[in-house]
Amino acid sequence: MKKYINRLNPGTIFLSIRWKLYILVVITTSLVALIMLGLIQWNFDRGFLTYINQQDKNQLEQIIPELTKYYQQSNSWQPLVNHPQHWAELLIKALKPIRRESHLPLPTHRPRFRSFLRRYVLLDEKQQILIGHIPQQAVPLTLPIEIKNQLVGYVGVIPRKELTDFNDIAFAESQRQLLLIFTGVVIGLSALLTIPLAGSIVKPIQKLRTAMNTLASQKQTTTLDIKQHDEIGLLAADFNQLSKILEHQEHLRRQWLADIAHELRTPISVLQAELEAIEDGIRPLTLNSIQSLQDDLGRLTRLVNDLHHLAQEDTGAIDYHLSAQPLQPILEKLVKRHIPLLEKHQLSITVKDHCTKPIDLNLDADRIQQLFINLLFNSLHYTDSPGQIHVTLQTLDNDLTVTWEDSAPEVPQGSLPYLFDRLYRVDSSRQRVKGGAGLGLAIVKAVCDAHHAHITAQQSSLGGLKLSINFPLLPNNKT
Repeated sequence: MKKYINRLNPGTIFLSIRWKLYILVVITTSLVALIMLGLIQWNFDRGFLTYINQQDKNQLEQIIPELTKYYQQSNSWQPLVNHPQHWAELLIKALKPIRRESHLPLPTHRPRFRSFLRRYVLLDEKQQILIGHIPQQAVPLTLPIEIKNQLVGYVGVIPRKELTDFNDIAFAESQRQLLLIFTGVVIGLSALLTIPLAGSIVKPIQKLRTAMNTLASQKQTTTLDIKQHDEIGLLAADFNQLSKILEHQEHLRRQWLADIAHELRTPISVLQAELEAIEDGIRPLTLNSIQSLQDDLGRLTRLVNDLHHLAQEDTGAIDYHLSAQPLQPILEKLVKRHIPLLEKHQLSITVKDHCTKPIDLNLDADRIQQLFINLLFNSLHYTDSPGQIHVTLQTLDNDLTVTWEDSAPEVPQGSLPYLFDRLYRVDSSRQRVKGGAGLGLAIVKAVCDAHHAHITAQQSSLGGLKLSINFPLLPNNKT
């Protein structure tokens, strides 16, 4: 049996699950076999003793003819009662020819036949004892003695409480030994068969452990080829799924670092180039050049702020102060404030509220305002001019649904599932002037999750993007 030092607790010995399973099965099988041995032995002893007593009762039928003849000659039991030796002779005469034969030799120390005869009794027609002795709490097995359909008495035998005949004891002992041998064989076979059984169960677990070590070392992703249709097979399938998720997360992490480095490098490079141009006298230091530097610094600041916001969302550092308040005033105030900016980009916006009255939701007003600002700037960055934005509010089931649609260009169907990924942009070029950093919709998704709202992306009938956000209604507003 192999033993290993437990790495979790160096002071203890690590016992393989194979041997634990082996010991458990052997102990369980041994207990079951021994319990069955005890039950079978108990049932055999009881049944064999019942059989012996039944045989003794059957022997009474051999005594009745001799007793009947004696009673006919004497017309009474009294001579037999007065001469007990006649009772013994009569029993010997009746029983001696039918003594049970046995293949086992009779020992010299066999109980005397007289002791055997003491178990027989003679009763009158009222079952009053005439010859013999009935121990207390003993009920003799009796047969009636009839002469010309007239009851004249009973002959009986005291049932045995234990085996006394040597042949009977020897037979019972041989059966007991045979049962012990069978029990030992069963336990031995179970011990031998459990070794490959335990190995077959533990083998996929060892494969899983090896694969987990490989995965934990980050050397490579690995999958398990285990086709068992049981819990171990389900565990292997879960491991394979986990391996794929970790591989995807590692790919996203590397892509995330590369994208952040790229997004930060671009404005920094532009700032550095402009400053060097001013320093070398190639570009004069004017208000326009200062404004250009401020624009580049503003883009860099917004990018860093967005990254910081998402990092805080991941760590749960952002506090959401939720309270019951309507969504419509927040949206209306935001739209009015940004109409000049929309007109500058030749974009029109239409808000349709199909709710009969403002509906209170569990909201953080500042975060919801940030959500709509990100949606607005997403449409500004990615909607061709002239264009249009349609916003619709309506209640559906137990949700307040806000639909945000804009016009062309449309988003490819294959890009829709990735719109909320960080730093993901539909356009592959990083030099697009109008495009953002790909963090706006990721922040929108984070704010929606914090409000237990569900957001989906579809292609819009206007030719652009359609975003649907379902805010859960408060209990008093549910239909």
